[in-house]
Amino acid sequence: TSSKYKNGPYAVEFDGASDYIDLGTSTTLAPASAFTLSIWALADDFDNVYQRMISRYTSGGDPNYSYALMNDNGNGKVRFYVYPSSNTGSGIYVVTNSVVMTAGTWHHIVATYSGDNTRMRIYVDGSLAATTLVNGPVPAAINRPSISLALGHNLGGSSAFHRSWDGALDEFSLWDVELTADQVSYIYGNGVPPDLS
Repeated sequence: TSSKYKNGPYAVEFDGASDYIDLGTSTTLAPASAFTLSIWALADDFDNVYQRMISRYTSGGDPNYSYALMNDNGNGKVRFYVYPSSNTGSGIYVVTNSVVMTAGTWHHIVATYSGDNTRMRIYVDGSLAATTLVNGPVPAAINRPSISLALGHNLGGSSAFHRSWDGALDEFSLWDVELTADQVSYIYGNGVPPDLS
């Protein structure tokens, strides 16, 4: 079985109900025209839809958000949303074509966005897993409201839409550039999961 701790003896476990980490409302956590999100994630299950790994999102009524990284509709697919700076529409996203996460197993998830290159990508365990847009095109810049970035939860908005993560998360990183495939592979471990125990 997989350890609950990806890096040494430490990771954060979320109960799928009310656990979260609030990283604050600074707009530096929402780079306007390019960014990369990286996280190691272990799901206990996929019983709930759209469980958030990383979320700068206020839900319920009219959504107001920058981006969100989540599981898909109650399965092991991964979905990555951005919301355009125009603050209109339902958001643009990419989703993996197939199931890429297995419950009880650690996976390295990376999402990249570039407004200049009109590109959004998802990498799973070092490999490109999604590039096909839904509700495109990719916006030149994302929405940057004064809302909290949270791990494991939609922190703002209706409690019915908190979409809490059930499992563990580790090694969250945010860059204000679009990382390349080679850089993602290096972070993952050149195609071989690094020994972080």
